Amino acid sequence: MSKKALIFLANGSEETEAITVVDLLRRANITVKIAGDNELVTCSRGVKIIPDILIEQVDILDEYDVVILPGGNSGVSHLSKNIYVQKILKHYSQNKVLIAAICAAPSILIENKIINETTIFTGFPTLKDDFPNFNYIDEAVVYDIKKKILTSQALGTSIPFALSIIELIIDKTTSDKIKKEIVF
Repeated sequence: MSKKALIFLANGSEETEAITVVDLLRRANITVKIAGDNELVTCSRGVKIIPDILIEQVDILDEYDVVILPGGNSGVSHLSKNIYVQKILKHYSQNKVLIAAICAAPSILIENKIINETTIFTGFPTLKDDFPNFNYIDEAVVYDIKKKILTSQALGTSIPFALSIIELIIDKTTSDKIKKEIVF
Protein backbone atom coordinates (compact mmCIF):
# COMPACT_ATOMS: atom_id res chain seq x y z
CA MET A 1 0.00 0.00 0.00
CA SER A 2 1.31 3.41 -0.96
CA LYS A 3 2.37 5.69 1.89
CA LYS A 4 0.96 9.22 2.11
CA ALA A 5 2.41 12.42 3.53
CA LEU A 6 0.84 15.81 4.18
CA ILE A 7 3.06 18.89 4.40
CA PHE A 8 1.82 22.31 5.43
CA LEU A 9 3.07 25.54 3.84
CA ALA A 10 2.28 29.13 4.74
CA ASN A 11 3.60 32.45 3.57
CA GLY A 12 7.04 32.68 5.16
CA SER A 13 7.70 28.92 5.38
CA GLU A 14 11.31 27.85 4.81
CA GLU A 15 11.22 26.62 1.22
CA THR A 16 14.36 24.49 1.22
CA GLU A 17 13.26 22.54 4.30
CA ALA A 18 9.89 21.90 2.67
CA ILE A 19 11.08 21.07 -0.84
CA THR A 20 13.95 18.86 0.34
CA VAL A 21 11.48 16.75 2.30
CA VAL A 22 8.94 16.65 -0.55
CA ASP A 23 11.66 15.68 -3.04
CA LEU A 24 13.14 12.84 -0.97
CA LEU A 25 9.76 11.44 0.05
CA ARG A 26 8.64 11.39 -3.58
CA ARG A 27 11.89 9.59 -4.53
CA ALA A 28 10.76 6.91 -2.05
CA ASN A 29 7.40 6.71 -3.88
CA ILE A 30 5.52 8.35 -1.03
CA THR A 31 2.50 10.35 -2.20
CA VAL A 32 3.02 13.87 -0.87
CA LYS A 33 0.24 16.44 -0.69
CA ILE A 34 1.27 20.07 -0.14
CA ALA A 35 -1.41 22.01 1.76
CA GLY A 36 -1.01 25.78 1.69
CA ASP A 37 -2.60 28.69 3.49
CA ASN A 38 -2.96 30.45 0.10
CA GLU A 39 -3.29 29.41 -3.53
CA LEU A 40 0.22 30.78 -4.03
CA VAL A 41 2.60 30.59 -1.07
CA THR A 42 5.53 32.99 -0.94
CA CYS A 43 8.21 31.33 1.15
CA SER A 44 10.86 32.92 3.39
CA ARG A 45 13.34 33.58 0.59
CA GLY A 46 10.76 34.68 -1.97
CA VAL A 47 10.30 31.33 -3.73
CA LYS A 48 6.67 30.93 -4.76
CA ILE A 49 5.02 27.52 -4.47
CA ILE A 50 1.60 26.47 -5.73
CA PRO A 51 0.15 24.04 -3.17
CA ASP A 52 -1.87 20.99 -4.21
CA ILE A 53 -4.69 21.99 -1.87
CA LEU A 54 -5.64 24.72 0.57
CA ILE A 55 -5.22 23.83 4.24
CA GLU A 56 -8.94 24.27 4.91
CA GLN A 57 -9.68 21.73 2.15
CA VAL A 58 -7.72 18.93 3.86
CA ASP A 59 -10.07 16.10 4.78
CA ILE A 60 -9.25 15.24 8.38
CA LEU A 61 -10.42 11.69 7.70
CA ASP A 62 -7.78 11.12 5.00
CA GLU A 63 -5.28 8.60 6.26
CA TYR A 64 -1.79 10.07 6.15
CA ASP A 65 1.29 8.25 7.40
CA VAL A 66 3.01 11.50 8.36
CA VAL A 67 2.12 15.17 8.79
CA ILE A 68 5.06 17.55 8.24
CA LEU A 69 5.72 21.11 9.38
CA PRO A 70 8.60 23.10 7.87
CA GLY A 71 10.24 26.01 9.68
CA GLY A 72 10.57 29.66 8.74
CA ASN A 73 9.58 32.07 11.51
CA SER A 74 6.77 33.83 9.65
CA GLY A 75 5.42 30.57 8.22
CA VAL A 76 5.52 28.92 11.65
CA SER A 77 3.60 31.85 13.11
CA HIS A 78 0.91 31.55 10.41
CA LEU A 79 0.62 27.76 10.76
CA SER A 80 0.50 27.90 14.56
CA LYS A 81 -2.50 30.25 14.47
CA ASN A 82 -4.36 28.34 11.74
CA ILE A 83 -7.38 26.59 13.29
CA TYR A 84 -7.40 23.91 10.58
CA VAL A 85 -3.75 23.09 11.23
CA GLN A 86 -4.50 22.92 14.96
CA LYS A 87 -7.42 20.51 14.42
CA ILE A 88 -5.48 18.30 12.01
CA LEU A 89 -2.43 18.08 14.29
CA LYS A 90 -4.55 17.21 17.33
CA HIS A 91 -6.45 14.57 15.34
CA TYR A 92 -3.31 12.88 14.02
CA SER A 93 -1.54 13.14 17.37
CA GLN A 94 -4.46 11.46 19.15
CA ASN A 95 -4.42 8.73 16.48
CA LYS A 96 -0.65 8.16 16.89
CA VAL A 97 0.24 9.19 13.34
CA LEU A 98 3.83 10.39 12.85
CA ILE A 99 4.18 14.17 13.11
CA ALA A 100 7.43 15.68 11.85
CA ALA A 101 8.59 19.26 12.46
CA ILE A 102 11.84 21.02 11.59
CA CYS A 103 13.59 24.23 12.66
CA ALA A 104 11.14 26.59 14.44
CA ALA A 105 8.13 24.34 13.69
CA PRO A 106 8.36 22.25 16.89
CA SER A 107 7.09 25.40 18.64
CA ILE A 108 3.76 24.81 16.85
CA LEU A 109 3.59 21.42 18.56
CA ILE A 110 4.46 22.95 21.95
CA GLU A 111 1.91 25.75 21.60
CA ASN A 112 -0.77 23.21 20.64
CA LYS A 113 0.15 20.90 23.57
CA ILE A 114 1.28 18.04 21.31
CA ILE A 115 4.81 18.27 22.72
CA ASN A 116 4.83 18.45 26.51
CA GLU A 117 7.60 18.74 29.11
CA THR A 118 8.46 15.02 28.91
CA THR A 119 8.55 14.75 25.10
CA ILE A 120 12.08 14.66 23.72
CA PHE A 121 12.53 16.99 20.76
CA THR A 122 14.95 19.22 18.92
CA GLY A 123 14.58 22.25 16.71
CA PHE A 124 16.32 25.50 15.97
CA PRO A 125 18.77 25.98 18.88
CA THR A 126 16.96 29.04 20.26
CA LEU A 127 13.97 26.81 21.10
CA LYS A 128 16.01 25.50 24.05
CA ASP A 129 15.92 29.01 25.57
CA ASP A 130 12.36 29.76 24.39
CA PHE A 131 11.01 26.65 26.16
CA PRO A 132 13.40 26.06 29.09
CA ASN A 133 11.09 23.61 30.91
CA PHE A 134 10.87 21.29 27.90
CA ASN A 135 13.09 18.32 27.00
CA TYR A 136 15.22 19.83 24.19
CA ILE A 137 17.97 17.53 22.84
CA ASP A 138 20.86 19.13 20.93
CA GLU A 139 20.98 16.65 18.03
CA ALA A 140 20.29 16.95 14.30
CA VAL A 141 17.21 14.69 14.37
CA VAL A 142 15.29 13.42 17.41
CA TYR A 143 12.48 10.87 17.49
CA ASP A 144 10.15 10.51 20.47
CA ILE A 145 8.87 6.98 19.99
CA LYS A 146 6.11 7.29 22.62
CA LYS A 147 4.56 10.38 21.05
CA LYS A 148 5.53 9.51 17.44
CA ILE A 149 7.09 12.94 16.96
CA LEU A 150 10.14 13.47 14.77
CA THR A 151 11.95 16.80 15.02
CA SER A 152 15.01 18.31 13.38
CA GLN A 153 17.14 21.41 13.87
CA ALA A 154 17.22 23.46 10.67
CA LEU A 155 17.83 23.67 6.93
CA GLY A 156 21.20 21.92 7.28
CA THR A 157 19.50 18.87 8.79
CA SER A 158 16.67 18.61 6.27
CA ILE A 159 18.20 15.64 4.40
CA PRO A 160 18.66 13.45 7.51
CA PHE A 161 15.20 14.62 8.63
CA ALA A 162 13.61 13.46 5.35
CA LEU A 163 15.56 10.18 5.40
CA SER A 164 14.33 9.56 8.96
CA ILE A 165 10.72 10.07 7.84
CA ILE A 166 11.27 7.51 5.07
CA GLU A 167 12.81 5.05 7.51
CA LEU A 168 9.95 5.46 9.98
CA ILE A 169 7.05 5.11 7.55
CA ILE A 170 8.62 2.65 5.08
CA ASP A 171 11.89 1.07 6.25
CA LYS A 172 15.65 1.57 6.65
CA THR A 173 16.40 -0.22 3.37
CA THR A 174 14.40 2.35 1.40
CA SER A 175 15.95 5.22 3.35
CA ASP A 176 19.45 3.85 2.70
CA LYS A 177 18.64 3.42 -1.01
CA ILE A 178 17.59 7.08 -1.30
CA LYS A 179 20.65 8.15 0.72
CA LYS A 180 22.90 6.30 -1.74
CA GLU A 181 21.05 7.67 -4.79
CA ILE A 182 21.56 11.27 -3.67
CA VAL A 183 25.19 10.58 -2.64
CA PHE A 184 24.64 11.66 0.94
